[in-house]
Amino acid sequence: TRQDKTRQDKTRQDKTRQDKTRQDKTRQDKTRQDKTRQDTNIINIQTNGILLKKQPEEFWKICRENDIGIMVTKYDTKLNYEELADLAKSKDVKFEIISQKSRKFFIQPLNINGANAKENFGLCNFANRCIQLHNGKLFTCNIPPLINHINKYFEKDFVVSDKDYVDIYKQNDITNILEFFSKPIPFCRYCDIKNISFGHDFAISKKQFSEWSLSDK
Repeated sequence: TRQDKTRQDKTRQDKTRQDKTRQDKTRQDKTRQDKTRQDTNIINIQTNGILLKKQPEEFWKICRENDIGIMVTKYDTKLNYEELADLAKSKDVKFEIISQKSRKFFIQPLNINGANAKENFGLCNFANRCIQLHNGKLFTCNIPPLINHINKYFEKDFVVSDKDYVDIYKQNDITNILEFFSKPIPFCRYCDIKNISFGHDFAISKKQFSEWSLSDK
């Protein structure tokens, strides 16, 4: 009888220790998760910072309330990065500077005449991994949503159609969205992937079309 009672007591003690160990581990895991959430922003705005000082108070309010961080890429320009850091701090918004010192750049040329979109998509390093949101539209990379600037300045006609993006206000099925990004878009035909070049030094644009295409036509 004493042996049975001793075994029962030992079983209860073991269970109590196991329960306490599980509770301690749960608390530790939660603490680590909370710290990770504090240290890491789910959403970051990556920018060159040129227009940051012109943003309205509503911009900073949204960043602050939604824990959106700002990551500024530092280039060899006259921009005062310390002022930007102080500005973000005054708005209680997380801020980080990404240095570009001694870093080389690549040139992704465009081909106004078009090529094989499927082949380009298969060779592209940004396809389905550099998703861009622009005016409520999701693009597989950053070129089609910004091509309007090249079209306007150089009087070109790189066409963006409704088949080149997903309208987030019209499509709410994640399966369809993922399927869309797994395939080339019509705009992929304009990328001259085979002639991409690397190892270029940073330089201010001379605003020549040759910076964007191997053909001046």
